[in-house]
Amino acid sequence: MRQSSQRPAPKARNSPNTSKSNSKPGIYIIGLARQYPDNILPQKALEPIVRKFYPENIASPSVADMKSIQTLLDVSLKTGIDSRSNISSLPQILESSPTPPTIDELSRQFRISGVRLITIAFEKALEDASLAPADITHTVAVTCTDTGNPGYDLLVAQRLGLCNDVDRVFLHELHWACENPNDARIGPALFSDGAAALVLCNGIAMKETTSPIFELLGWGNEAMAGTLDDMCYLVDPKGYKLVLSKEVPKRAVNAIHPMFERLKTSFPKNLEESSTCLKPSDCDWAMHPGGIAILKGAQANLGLTPDYIRASWEVYRNFENSSSATVLIVLDTLRKMGDGRDKVVAASFGLGLCIEMATLRRC
Repeated sequence: MRQSSQRPAPKARNSPNTSKSNSKPGIYIIGLARQYPDNILPQKALEPIVRKFYPENIASPSVADMKSIQTLLDVSLKTGIDSRSNISSLPQILESSPTPPTIDELSRQFRISGVRLITIAFEKALEDASLAPADITHTVAVTCTDTGNPGYDLLVAQRLGLCNDVDRVFLHELHWACENPNDARIGPALFSDGAAALVLCNGIAMKETTSPIFELLGWGNEAMAGTLDDMCYLVDPKGYKLVLSKEVPKRAVNAIHPMFERLKTSFPKNLEESSTCLKPSDCDWAMHPGGIAILKGAQANLGLTPDYIRASWEVYRNFENSSSATVLIVLDTLRKMGDGRDKVVAASFGLGLCIEMATLRRC
């Protein structure tokens, strides 16, 4: 029988015990923010966009055109998504050039509009942490939107006024594009624009006046065997093409519980409980909303009601999947949804096919 979805009473956000007697200082999220573009497009907006850029393929379609384009439109209506965030408004898209933007045009737009979004998210996270740009010592950045160098992390650092000696790590960057209707992929039906930022601090450096949001307890990742070709970006003259097999939801869902079993011992044990007996229903979940099949599958696999992944559903329906930034957006949404369980699990999926998971405690 599934556990009750009743949530416990809220707990005040307090500073942790960072006494020098602690042999293992904690790691805390002390600032967290997200930023979407101003433009929110209804899911049905995809059809006029397709009609604009590929009118000849719709008016006199070949068998290949008809199958590819119709598949894209059919999938878009079955995603369970109500709206998506986008850098450009629908009128801007429909009144633009009659041909799809080239890869260099998309890159230029990212390095202006994308960097602006990320900078705003970073500024909001710093404000949330009551810190100034000069307090930042390290940055870790990731995007699935651009291949230009220097990377966007340096552009954001300069706009924020971070110190020049900040240690920067840029994990990944690439771009997706498709100008051939015969090779249209379902990616346009699943992804949106968005940015997120968090500020991490250990218990030694944290000020006594700081009120952390989450304590980071444990983390892990795993490349799933036999999934190398299930989700990847392949180089193409027009950009990077997304390959997303039908097996991704099932394989992603099946990887969640084993990773949870590995990490659940990272949760602190109370006198009346053992971490080995911890159940998925003892936690709130910040699940990467990689699609309706993943969210429904995760609920069924873990024995959860929608309440346990309520933040993931909220983000997915109203803003869609913003790729790398999304799990942080879900965490930010979750902490603003009122009452919640003390234990939180964040899970995300990526190219490879890989799973990453972190265990957290509300502060």
